[in-house]
Amino acid sequence: MGSSTTENFFTNAKPRWSYIKDDLLRCYLRGYTNKILKTRKPIIYIDGFAGSGLFEGKSVAPQIAITDGKIPSCWGSPLIALKTLELAAKESKTENPRFYPIFIEKKYYDQLKNNVNNSQFSDMDLSIVHGDFKDVISDIIEKLAESSKRYNLFCYIDPFGIRDLKMTLLKKLKKANFFTMELLINFNSFGFFRSACALYKVNVRELEIVRENEGLDNSSIEYHSASKQFFDEIMQCNDWYNIILDYKNNIIDGYQAEQKIAELYKMQLMTEMPMNYVLDIPIRFDESKHPKYRMIYATMSEDGVLLMADVMRKREEILFKCNANGDIQLTLFEQKDVYDPKPAFDAFMAILGNRKEKELKDLFVDFYTQFGLIPWTRCEFVKMLEKADKIVIRRIPPVKKNGMPTAFYTEGPSREIYIKKKG
Repeated sequence: MGSSTTENFFTNAKPRWSYIKDDLLRCYLRGYTNKILKTRKPIIYIDGFAGSGLFEGKSVAPQIAITDGKIPSCWGSPLIALKTLELAAKESKTENPRFYPIFIEKKYYDQLKNNVNNSQFSDMDLSIVHGDFKDVISDIIEKLAESSKRYNLFCYIDPFGIRDLKMTLLKKLKKANFFTMELLINFNSFGFFRSACALYKVNVRELEIVRENEGLDNSSIEYHSASKQFFDEIMQCNDWYNIILDYKNNIIDGYQAEQKIAELYKMQLMTEMPMNYVLDIPIRFDESKHPKYRMIYATMSEDGVLLMADVMRKREEILFKCNANGDIQLTLFEQKDVYDPKPAFDAFMAILGNRKEKELKDLFVDFYTQFGLIPWTRCEFVKMLEKADKIVIRRIPPVKKNGMPTAFYTEGPSREIYIKKKG
């Protein structure tokens, strides 16, 4: 965001797009913490761009302790994360669950420190670090690397713009040899696109791209004088230039260019970090066909991919209910009753290929990573494929001829599913 936008950002009510980001963080962090505490290794939670912690111009956090799962709408990501970690720790069966939140903030440092110190979380073992993410993250990682302990890392990276998303900066996170590492990144692919077009004096033909994204992030205006090296350092390659060139030559439109830029950043996270699995989560609202922005989720774990897919589907249901009730107009997927499953069927079958069979869990991890998220549960989707006579299912333990035990469509601790093409 430009300086004029950030100056009063936290004095206003939380905008819808910020609400969605924070809600996604809250929902995923709850399940992640419950699962990862089973490793019996501490969780390092880093919020790289923490902000003041509160919207609506509030300077002191609510004094009344929130004991249930409800989160006040004025809370920003730091307080949301602390409450979510607290709830997950209470739910965990792990003895002495340990997590260490670290909040990095420069501009709103004093407000954030005051808000946390006056909140119900003041006694937590946490750190509030003054400075820019790019300047202080190296020191934090070096100290963690010197420790004999191994940690689980979850890093929430929600910058105002794209300059702090350089691949070389993110690669520093690997130095601490974390036991597990997961990143949730707000990647402003539209900002990248507009800024790169400005560098080469390419006019954006789709004026709605400019109009619809002004309220989200106008940081691209700051980068009109950015160099080619600026964009090379974000991507760790110069392939983005070919995307801009294709747009300039009318080979692709602006929305296709933005999608290709997001795909390139995703691919670079997988190859340069490297991360095993990266999901591109396009966020839409007002029933727009095009995303307003993209959250990029990167993990080393198959379980993380499946958990994020479950979280997104559940949020789609809740957000769609809000939409139907006439409240806040949000939707992440198209409605199920009008969503054509054929593209998803085709993508799933392409991943399955002609191999004899593949474990269902592995299939869905590849599917979500390559194709994206869908508005059906894995159980619903497998049933649809079976009903369409496209797959053969082998279950362990097998379903008995008399129908007992009942046929199952999801895997578990004592259940395995293998899939192959029909015919």
